[in-house]
Amino acid sequence: MENPTQNKKSKVFPIIGGLVLILLIIVLAVFAGTKIGKAPTGIQTEDPLIESEGAETGIPPLEISEDLPVEVQEILQEATTQAPGASLVTKDDKVVNEQGVEVKNDAAPMSAEAPRLTPPIKESDLSSSAIKLKASSEGFSPQEFTVKSGTSVTISLTSEGVDSRLVFKDEGLRALEIPVPAGYTMAKTFNAPAAGSYEFYQDIPGRSGETGVMIVK
Repeated sequence: MENPTQNKKSKVFPIIGGLVLILLIIVLAVFAGTKIGKAPTGIQTEDPLIESEGAETGIPPLEISEDLPVEVQEILQEATTQAPGASLVTKDDKVVNEQGVEVKNDAAPMSAEAPRLTPPIKESDLSSSAIKLKASSEGFSPQEFTVKSGTSVTISLTSEGVDSRLVFKDEGLRALEIPVPAGYTMAKTFNAPAAGSYEFYQDIPGRSGETGVMIVK
């Protein structure tokens, strides 16, 4: 004789199983759509270096304050950048901040007076004049480069497999430090100092022997 309780269970289980399967399909479909679809405008992807086709760099353009003198606003409007997110370069080749004031190489790093550190960028976004350095567990490459005193200079640092932090030994260039997480490229644009040789090194524990030289003529 058929047990009524067992009969009800045998009918309920397939229904529950069917509902779970449908729910699972819906979840998978939504997840697939999220992964395949492009990121909505204005929303950054998980990796700042990954951009949807045709997208801009994701770095908002400089908003020039209307409180600044008209002549300063005009200077900033005509200024350019040598790397996305870096400090501005005026038409007379001076590196300035958002207030139109020339940046200082001896300012506190990351302060308003210091050259601005870019967010992670692509090497292809850099100007052709940029000094492109790479840092690995074996040191800097190239270890030496030459620039002209008084001109705008952009240095980029690409960390290959290890975290890196380029720092100049001269305290007068303390604002030029460039810290970069492993696998990324970041840069700074600044006014080249007086003629001389300026040594830089890797400011990571256990790697102080990795050095290089900026020659200014």
